[in-house]
Amino acid sequence: MADNVTIQLNMTNGEIHIQAPAESLDTIFDKLEAFLPKLADIRTEYVPDKADSITVEEDDHSASAAEKSEHTDALFKNSTKRKRTSSSKKTETFNMVELGLDENSRSALREFYSEKNPKSQNEQLLVVMDWLKRNAGKNSVTKDEIYTALRTVEAKIPARISSVLSNLGIEGKITGDADGYRIHHTGEDFVKFNLPKKEG
Repeated sequence: MADNVTIQLNMTNGEIHIQAPAESLDTIFDKLEAFLPKLADIRTEYVPDKADSITVEEDDHSASAAEKSEHTDALFKNSTKRKRTSSSKKTETFNMVELGLDENSRSALREFYSEKNPKSQNEQLLVVMDWLKRNAGKNSVTKDEIYTALRTVEAKIPARISSVLSNLGIEGKITGDADGYRIHHTGEDFVKFNLPKKEG
């Protein structure tokens, strides 16, 4: 990573503040996106007594911590605005893969999805991940398998499945690593007890 990079992570609320040259931001954000699911695991084990924060600095300057923090906040606001614009254009591509389901199983998946009636992208992914774990023996799923399951139930595919998975990881509903993504018991409970949402 480039010099003059400061990353501040608030373990209480999960806020991440970054100070870095503009040319380094794309690399930093890509690395952070891959790290977010692991951050959820760390946060579930961390119970702070107060608003602690962890600071990682790669370049030491004589400026005070308050000055650095103020400068970081301003830079972070400007850089994330630029990053969101560029990252929103980076649409991911996925492939249909074999889920090992026969027509009866595909019909059962569609019926379950319809019964749970997920509204948000987070809910859509949780519903198919939950069904695949319980009915197809898939304790861990890839993005392509999630994409294939969503196509099977004829749901609109999120532009960035990675971002939805990162959100679910931060919420503690899934975990993920190089082998794939696994629904956590909190995610299973959400699907079981919170979906479909009650009216009123």
